[in-house]
Amino acid sequence: MAAPSDLERSIFRTLCWFSVFQIPLSAFETWKWLLKPERAYGLFEVDRALQQSEWLARRIQNADGMFALKGVSLAAQMEERRRRFLDASRKFRKLRRAIRLFQLIGAVECVCAANTMAWWHTTRASDIDLFIVTQPGRMWTSRLLLVTPFLFFGHRPGQKGSDPFCFSFFSTADAFQMESLKIASEDYYLAYWVKSLVPVFDGANVVLELSALNKWADALLPNARARAVHPLHRAS
Repeated sequence: MAAPSDLERSIFRTLCWFSVFQIPLSAFETWKWLLKPERAYGLFEVDRALQQSEWLARRIQNADGMFALKGVSLAAQMEERRRRFLDASRKFRKLRRAIRLFQLIGAVECVCAANTMAWWHTTRASDIDLFIVTQPGRMWTSRLLLVTPFLFFGHRPGQKGSDPFCFSFFSTADAFQMESLKIASEDYYLAYWVKSLVPVFDGANVVLELSALNKWADALLPNARARAVHPLHRAS
């Protein structure tokens, strides 16, 4: 039996990672989030391997264009992903309404959705997790100005309101190099975290700068590119 190719191993490794979170992937998503390949493969190469590889066929399943490991209920995972996507869509609508408040605070340079929000994979109990970039020396003042209105109106974790805003992570541009935060020589979680950030307000292309200063993540996820603010996420 022939040994698997690097591409086959990378696809399987990617689906194994997302199986931890019970997230099935499309061919495009498998290509975009391809984990630790020896080179950056093209979308056609990944799609062809998913469709034609006998080695992968013994280990993965697919339905309606979605792929997951064998041994799990793919239909159930797809339905759960649909429910979580709809919940995240609702949360993003709330987040868009808050963007105008973020823009009023001059020291705030960038606001990104993070964690399950970035993956559109939330539940009703999930927070709206945010990554905030401020000007150097203005972090604590900005945090106070950001948190206080949400605390006053009951939209903070631990309060009774639904969809609380959690200002989970703060940084300044002079602290963007995150390689020192890795918990292992190859920290898959941190690489996915950096690459998955969804900017909803980015006045100075901060996310591009963050990505440029974390080239170590490119070695693990060569097809994942920094995101710009999508028009649907702009304040209306």
